[in-house]
Amino acid sequence: MRIVIGFRALVALAATLFITFTRPDTAALGLAIFAGFAFLQALGTIALGFLRPKPGMRQAVAPGALISLLAAVAAILGLGGQASSKLAIFQIVVMAYLVLNAAIETYLASKSGFKTIEGREHLIAAALAELFTLIYVVLNPEPLNASGFLGAYLALSAVHQGVWAASPTKAD
Repeated sequence: MRIVIGFRALVALAATLFITFTRPDTAALGLAIFAGFAFLQALGTIALGFLRPKPGMRQAVAPGALISLLAAVAAILGLGGQASSKLAIFQIVVMAYLVLNAAIETYLASKSGFKTIEGREHLIAAALAELFTLIYVVLNPEPLNASGFLGAYLALSAVHQGVWAASPTKAD
């Protein structure tokens, strides 16, 4: 599981850097960046999670990979919409991704046990996703802010997952 978490951290870091240095001031660019992030995360998670012979690995990574793949497809389809609706599409797709990701992380935390290291790490990931969903709901951001909030979530997620993957304490 650590290699999958490490890969997810690297993809989130790459998307964060891309958002930081391109300043996506349109919802279309935000959708494109999110689509690339979600698609790469889904493909890598599927490849790494399904090729590992560890028992239970496929069941642990399949729901998250499916949600990422569906979010990528929704973001790509949203790029074809009208310019006036792209911000709303961007916010809906990102919020749906975050809510579903939080639900999956909460389920994985309960499955591993809330008092275990792995369970706590999953709870932290779920809390980050829910916090940024709340930010999207409360602040109703403009395109630049919406992409910035996504970048902030991805930065925090990359740091959390990177530390989790590199932790010397066994988290599997």
